[in-house]
Amino acid sequence: MPLPEYCKNEYRSRADHKNILVAVAVCTHLGCTPTPRFQESPQPNLPDNWRGGFLCPCHGSTYDLAGRVFKNKPAPQNLDIPPFMFTSATQLVIGRTKREGLKWLAQTRK
Repeated sequence: MPLPEYCKNEYRSRADHKNILVAVAVCTHLGCTPTPRFQESPQPNLPDNWRGGFLCPCHGSTYDLAGRVFKNKPAPQNLDIPPFMFTSATQLVIGRTKREGLKWLAQTRK
C-alpha cells in the first residue's frame, strides 16, 4: 500500500493530527498482529533503550510509534498507512481521502 502523500513526514500521519497514528495492524513479515508496547523501558523481547511502539509476537519484529520497522528484523517494511480523513474533531473515516471524502460526506448527510 503506497504511503499517502499527506503522511510523508516524521510522524507518518496528517500534520494537523500528528498525535494520531492510523495504521494497518498487520505485521509485514507474515501477517501477525503487532501488539502495543507503549511503556518506555527495557522489557522482555525489546531493546534496553525501548522508547515505545509495537511488537509482533510471532517473530519479534518491532515498530516505532510511527509504525516504522526496526532494522535487522524479519518484517521487510513499515506498517501500511491507509487513506484516511478527519470529518470532525472526533470523527475519522478510513479508506477515503479528503478530496473524495467531501463528496462522500455530502451524500451521507442528505
